[in-house]
Amino acid sequence: MTKNITNKIDGRQYTPEEIEYSSRIQKSATPKGTLDWYLKWVASIWLIAAISFRSTGLPELQIYDMFLSFAGTTLWAVVGFIWRDRAIIIINTIAAVMLFGGLLSQIIGGV
Repeated sequence: MTKNITNKIDGRQYTPEEIEYSSRIQKSATPKGTLDWYLKWVASIWLIAAISFRSTGLPELQIYDMFLSFAGTTLWAVVGFIWRDRAIIIINTIAAVMLFGGLLSQIIGGV
C-alpha cells in the first residue's frame, strides 16, 4: 500500500511516485530547509525591504536602503557560490562592492 500525500494547492491526493514522475505537478527546483534555502529567502526579504525604503523617495531612508541592499546582494552572492552559478555570483558581487562603496561614502561623508 502506498502512502498518499496531499498537494496543498488543489487538495488532491498523490502518491510519492506520481509526484516524482509527473510533469504536471509543480515541484520546487531547490531543496527546502537547506542553508542556501534560508540564505536566499533572507536575502530576498532584505532586498524587498530595501526597495520599499527606496520607493519612498525619502533621503533619510537611503542609508537603510543601501545597507539592506548590500546585505541582500552579499547573501545572494554566497548563494551563488554554493550553487556554483557564475551569473548570480558576478551580478551580486559587483552590486555588493558598489553598494559597500556607497555605504562608505555615506558614512564618511555624513560624519
